[in-house]
Formats: sequence, C-alpha cells, structure tokens
Amino acid sequence: MNPVESESPSSQHHADEEDDELKKTKKELEDVQKELTAERENHEKTKEKIQKLKVWFDEEDLGAKFRVEKEKTENLRERTDKLKEKLGKLLDIKSWKACTLCCQEFSKEGDMIPRSLPLQMTRRRGKKNKKTAHVMNPVNSESPPSQHHANEKDEKLEKAKKELEDVQVQLEFQEMCNTMLEQDHQKALTILELDKQLIEKESEINCLTHQLDVEILVSSRAKIQQDTQDLELKLEVLEDEEDQEAALKMEQETTESLKKRNNQLKEALKNNLDIKPWKDCQLCFQEFAINVDMVPRLLQCEHTICSACLRKLMKPTYIKCPFDGTVWCSCSTKTIDDFPKNYKALAM
Repeated sequence: MNPVESESPSSQHHADEEDDELKKTKKELEDVQKELTAERENHEKTKEKIQKLKVWFDEEDLGAKFRVEKEKTENLRERTDKLKEKLGKLLDIKSWKACTLCCQEFSKEGDMIPRSLPLQMTRRRGKKNKKTAHVMNPVNSESPPSQHHANEKDEKLEKAKKELEDVQVQLEFQEMCNTMLEQDHQKALTILELDKQLIEKESEINCLTHQLDVEILVSSRAKIQQDTQDLELKLEVLEDEEDQEAALKMEQETTESLKKRNNQLKEALKNNLDIKPWKDCQLCFQEFAINVDMVPRLLQCEHTICSACLRKLMKPTYIKCPFDGTVWCSCSTKTIDDFPKNYKALAM
C-alpha cells in the first residue's frame, strides 16, 4: 500500500508536464494555421496587383495621348495642303496673262480674247474735230490701276507664303514632338512589358514558394496532430493511473496471483514436476488453456497474456502493456477477438 502512495506525487508531476506539453503543441498548431492564413492573403494581394497592372497596361489608355497628337498633325497637314493649293493658284496667274483693267485671265474664246492696242494711237477713231481731238496717253492712264492690282497680288502672295512657312514650321515642330512622343511611348511599352514579365516571374516564384510552404505546413500539421493524439493518449493513461482504487485493485489481484503461483511452485517442488513458465500467463500465473478466459493472446509488443488479463487491461481508447509500458491506440483492436491467438505457447 505504501508504494502506491509514494508514487502518486511523481505521477502527478509527470501528468502536469504532459499537460503543459500538450498545451504548447496546440499553441504551435494555432500559430501554423495563422501563418497559412496570412500566406493566402498575401497570394490574393499579389493576384490583385497583377490585375491592376493589366488594366494599366491597356493599349487604349497608353495610346490616347499619342492619338490626340497624331490627329493634330493630320490637321496641320491638311491645312498645309490647302495653303499650298491656294499659293499655287496665286503663282499660276501671271500679270501678262490677265487683263490690266478687269484682272481676269485671258482665254481663247469669248470676251476674254486678248487684244493689243497701238501705242501711237492718240485719239479715238472718227472725224477729226478740235473739240474732240486730244492727245491720248494710254500707258500713263492704264498704269496706276494695273500697278495697284499687281501690288495686291504680291501682298496676297507674300502673306500666303509667310502663312505657309509658319504652318510648315509648326508642322515640323509637331512632327518632331510626335517622333519624340512615339519614342517615349515605345520606351514606356518596353518598360511595361519588362515589368509585366518580372511580375509574372515573381508571381510564379511566389506561387511555388507558397505551394512548398503549404506542403510543409500540411506535413507539419499532420505530425503535430499525431503528436497531439499521442500526448492526449499518454495524458489519459496518466489520469487512469492516478485512480487509486483501480491501482489498489490491480495490486491486490497481482498479490493474489503471486500467492497462487508460489503455492504452485511449492507443489511442483514437492512432486518433482517440470516447470514451464512459457505456458503460464505472466500476469495471473495461470496456465494457458483452450477455454475462453485462458486462451493465450499476442499483444502488439509481442508479449503473451491470457484473455482474462487482456480484458482487464483494455481501456475505451488505449491499451498499455504491463511489462514494458508500451501504449497503443485501441482503434484497430476494439475486442478480445481482434488480438491473435498464440497457440505456440500451448504446443511448446
């Protein structure tokens, strides 16, 4: 009785240590689950970033400014063509091809056939009369209006030339700006393409890393769960061992078995009988038989005991070997019949 009481504090201390280890393992499992959740959120953020980059990489958004500048250039080119056409018309009308009075261009038919006047003619045809006779100077009389009309033509021509030069300068400047803008646009596209490839590679690496981390977490989680089950099983064993009544009953049964065994040995010595310990159960020291309670059963640790003792050792969730202390889950050995019979112990 005293050994049982002396072992109680040590078993209690061992149970506390197992309980602390179980709590620590559960906490590690929670930390691993939190890390897995954070890794999943990081993966979702990376996917969202790639989606935003694809929207930003849209050709319509990047080429909008370039299309506006190109449209301006086309407008300037149309304006230049119109000015060139207008200037060409002005240049094609020569002063000697137009009438000096109406400023209309000569033609080969109709009223616009050119006619030359004699320079020596001083008066209109008709009867000479002192009242009507006068000296005519057609050159001096026609020169001022023709000179004025030519000046207007020259002014229009100079104005058109100047406007054309201004437009050509603007066109050259606009084309230079468009060229620079197109180069910048091409550089931006190249940079964006490189950034896209870089992000895709980084995303691929992150996915592989995440997949590897998940596999590691899953394997570690399975190991932690197995360790947790083992610790819970050990904790249950320790809690059962703390039951003083069960321990006392087991000690009493063991003492009774030892007494019976002692009497058997004494009887065997008196009768000079051969003692074969492998034919006896090492717990109750009763000889194996083919009846229900004394059938030899083989444990997973390869120790052999009778069916009656095995029935006493079986717990709802585990079985503990009384010889080496091995504990295993009873999920695969729920009944006595699940343990194999060891008939070699009877045959030897």
